[in-house]
Amino acid sequence: MTSITHRDITITQAEVPGAPFAWVHDDAGGSAEALDEAKRQINRHLATPDPDCTICAGSGWEELLGWREVPCTACWGPGFWAGVKHHERNQK
Repeated sequence: MTSITHRDITITQAEVPGAPFAWVHDDAGGSAEALDEAKRQINRHLATPDPDCTICAGSGWEELLGWREVPCTACWGPGFWAGVKHHERNQK
C-alpha cells in the first residue's frame, strides 16, 4: 500500500492497478481516482484552501485577467463554487 500525507491527513492507495486514493479524517473520508482530486476533497473537508498551493499561494483565489479573482481550481476543483463566477474583493 502506498501512502502520502496532505495537510496532516494520510491518503492511501492499494498496490493494485487502478485502485482509488482513499483518506479518512475524524468522521469523514473519501476516495478519488486521482491524487489531486483526493487532495481537493481534503481541502473542501477542512473548508480551507491548501496553504502550499503554487497557483493561489494559499489564498483560495486565482487572478483572472489581472483584476478579477475566481476560486482556485487547484484547491477547490472545477465547478466547486458553480454559483460564483467572479469574485471582485480585490479589484485593482
